[in-house]
Amino acid sequence: MQSKLSWAQTPVRPEVIGTLEEPRLVEVSGAAFSNKKPSWFWVHNDGGHPADLYLLDGLGALQAEVRLIGVANRDWEDMASFQWQQQSFLLVADTGDNNQSRAISNLYLLREPNVQTGSKQRVQVDLRLQVRYSKGPRDCEAVAVDVKEGSILLLSKRDRMPQLYQLDLASVMSFIGHRRYAQVQAKYQASLTNLKAQFRLPLFGPLLGYFLSRPTAMDIHADSATAVILTYGHVFEFKKSVSGSWIEALQGQAKVHRVNQLPQPEAIALDRRGDHFYVMSESSQTPILRWQTSAR
Repeated sequence: MQSKLSWAQTPVRPEVIGTLEEPRLVEVSGAAFSNKKPSWFWVHNDGGHPADLYLLDGLGALQAEVRLIGVANRDWEDMASFQWQQQSFLLVADTGDNNQSRAISNLYLLREPNVQTGSKQRVQVDLRLQVRYSKGPRDCEAVAVDVKEGSILLLSKRDRMPQLYQLDLASVMSFIGHRRYAQVQAKYQASLTNLKAQFRLPLFGPLLGYFLSRPTAMDIHADSATAVILTYGHVFEFKKSVSGSWIEALQGQAKVHRVNQLPQPEAIALDRRGDHFYVMSESSQTPILRWQTSAR
């Protein structure tokens, strides 16, 4: 009998494509592929580090860096890249909240910088978006953007069943060029019951299973209707139907990829074609893993 969670029977093994060798990348917690240099990807460190974005090539070597001025890295946990009205944008999610006590979390939106190999830039964000959750403060480490659906999705980490929240992308982007600051409410959409550990846990089973099921990153590739959610134990790969929504799809069946090759995996990114997803660890000098996405 086929599991509710798995629509593919054979697990796909990852490929090691490089190593996080840059010494300053000690706690990578977010990643997103560049729209201007399609085989390269942006990453950032977790909270407490400088407000810097690092552009890596397809093997993980540092090519350029950008410092965001006027903002701090309080608890950066994820990032996304997308195109809006023929312009490339980056979104950085300062949404970590271990104690679930922040009344306001921040999303920073900026036009993707034009960079050259070896360049170092200082860039001001186009919009600081202050986010309140409709059900009160949440620790969120997983954020994704789908331009086709017109959504920014945020997935909580510490709820027993992760809670999915949504922002209207068009409303958010209407502030660009008019305001530097704006405040919005992320609306609760659903609780996900399907992000559960998929292997036996004989020691401290329920507690360990809950920890391994916490979402640490998310990405969406709109053209291929693919979404991936990373937890400490797995990647859950979802497909959306032509007429469906992500709210529906993320509550449905997923292909489950086990992630036991990395300590504390906290960053995931789908490449520009949606053919592969890349996973990185919060530990330094660790491999970058790549999986091929699945055909439905």
